[in-house]
Amino acid sequence: MKTRHFMYSLLVVCMVLAGCSGLDETVGPDSATTVQVDHIQYPEPSRSPNIIMPDREGSETLGEPSIPIAAGSGFVEAGVGMVAQPATVEFYVPGAIEQVLVYWSGGTDESPYLGDDTIEFDGTTVTGTLIGGPSYFYNAYWFAAYRADITDLSLVDSGDNSLTASGMDFPYSSGNENSGMAIVVIYSDGSEADILVRDGLDLAFFGFSEPRQTTVPQGFTFTAASTARTADLAILCGSVGANRPNQVLVEIDGGQQHFENQLGSVDGEHWDTLLLPVLVPAGASSLTVQVISTVSDDPLGASLSWVAAALSVPREEIPPPPEGCTRTIGHWKNHCGIGNGNQADEVTPLLPIWLGDAGGTKSLEVIDAQMAHDVLEKKTYGRNRNGVTKLYAQLLAAKLNFANGADDADVAETVADADAWLTENDWTDWGGLSDDDQDMVLDWKDALDAYNNGFTGPGHCDDD
Repeated sequence: MKTRHFMYSLLVVCMVLAGCSGLDETVGPDSATTVQVDHIQYPEPSRSPNIIMPDREGSETLGEPSIPIAAGSGFVEAGVGMVAQPATVEFYVPGAIEQVLVYWSGGTDESPYLGDDTIEFDGTTVTGTLIGGPSYFYNAYWFAAYRADITDLSLVDSGDNSLTASGMDFPYSSGNENSGMAIVVIYSDGSEADILVRDGLDLAFFGFSEPRQTTVPQGFTFTAASTARTADLAILCGSVGANRPNQVLVEIDGGQQHFENQLGSVDGEHWDTLLLPVLVPAGASSLTVQVISTVSDDPLGASLSWVAAALSVPREEIPPPPEGCTRTIGHWKNHCGIGNGNQADEVTPLLPIWLGDAGGTKSLEVIDAQMAHDVLEKKTYGRNRNGVTKLYAQLLAAKLNFANGADDADVAETVADADAWLTENDWTDWGGLSDDDQDMVLDWKDALDAYNNGFTGPGHCDDD
């Protein structure tokens, strides 16, 4: 929202405006008073117009949404300031879409002081529900916040997204008091998390008296776990200009986590959409969040409008992903420095490699690039219809991947079993094996093939 300047005791005090209202009531004229803080007098909010408050969800605090919030693995948040339009927001969704929520907020001095309950995305008009306001913050400024569930419009897909927003108008006598819009996408990727949302409109400036001095802390309750976890906390706020001190305070399990001065027109003029990491100790099942206008005169503490908060807590700690990546037998064969165009030799620095336990009776030690090429080509140590020949190739490729930095956890047991067997058996024994033993060898080969192709383990290298 715009900044207004007033002179008190020869000081120019910058006030950034925002707002939301309380009960459904008739509000009459109320002359402005002042409050003194550290020898500076700040004007209290005044309610100049007579208006009838419409039905809305907010009451100078956030609260649980009136609509169901989908279950999922997590959420993606993104936002953009809407003073200038059209405005584009870009984001990536790493799973299947479960729910798409949009929020927008601003202020107006034009009756009926509701601002704009519609917004357009790529030409599609969306009508929102009033979740907070209209609420005064100073003189004739009245502010409101809206929410819409646009899941069924299919405007958002898994993967990369780009949405252009326009058509939002909170009219003001000298232009507009648009703050911004934000999108929250709940997605599923196979994991489970507790996903909780609070929304409405809660205004704060440290120089005013209650209820405009502070925001109301919001509580979240979630499933306890035996391990520590990292939760995602999204904060959506309007009004905060650059260099206006503020805090996000999280209280959990008897401790506090402070995020200082994270708000400051990050998404555009007077609009912020933050994603903050919150440490959840083992056994914890609840926390509270509060957005704070820091008590500060130089620079002046933020005046702000808190529109929404969302929390995603994984049910159990998600493991750090496996390291490295894998390449196929074809890649390693083509990068031995011989044949097939003479590609650079990536194999020699990773040798020697044993197929079978080191020094075993029938173990095969791969000592140079030529020998590696022969094993991978499957024409020297048996032919490609020989199951042991196939096992040699996949086992060598897997061990080259290990030596190149790929995590081996998913196939470590398979490799150990294959090595133990190859210590006493080789490609010449294939024809005399029982059906069960041949099936066992082929099962090892298939497991290593899946690993080398990235279907298991750390995944296939992107550049391969």
